[in-house]
Amino acid sequence: MAEQQRNPTEADDEVTILITPTIERDYRRRNVFEEMWSERADKVMPGGAFVHRGVCVEFAEEILEDAREQRFTSDGPRGNRAAYTALVRQITGELRRFHESQTLPDPGRDAMLTAAPPSPARFKVGDAAAIWAPGEDYHLQLVEIVDEYRLRRVTTSCGEYMDQHGKRVTYFHGYLAKAPGDRAYVFPLHQLRDPDQNVRHLRRIQ
Repeated sequence: MAEQQRNPTEADDEVTILITPTIERDYRRRNVFEEMWSERADKVMPGGAFVHRGVCVEFAEEILEDAREQRFTSDGPRGNRAAYTALVRQITGELRRFHESQTLPDPGRDAMLTAAPPSPARFKVGDAAAIWAPGEDYHLQLVEIVDEYRLRRVTTSCGEYMDQHGKRVTYFHGYLAKAPGDRAYVFPLHQLRDPDQNVRHLRRIQ
């Protein structure tokens, strides 16, 4: 099972979305997603659909979530539900193709252990540490080491591998640590310092 890493905000990537006239009219009726209105389209297809290129993945996921909701809650014309169902399929396929193009098949933990021997660790389970993430709101937050330094399989939106469930994952050595009242996250070597903000080990160079 993949763990989670507490990452700084990552740059958006882009996909293409097709908006039918039915959807576009409903967006105007609800006054939402103005970026997807016809005058912002890059191209109009022969069937009338509006092509929007360069839509960031994060925004595409927002549009997808809205489309899923509208399939069941739309109070507009009857045809809206069918149009939103088609939009869900189109965006889902576009996002899947994007993620597949950015990843490799997940090699599995055993293969990664063979390829990447561990580095020396400096924290022990139960030690206190401070998160080192300048610019993030959790910078210098104190956490407790709850699992030893070892190879981790982590879910992340920029992972270079894709598992059998379609989730993007990556592998790196790190600790599992948690703040009081929060869930545990995976931290690589360079993201943890001792409570006095001193470096406990050098950053590992791959």
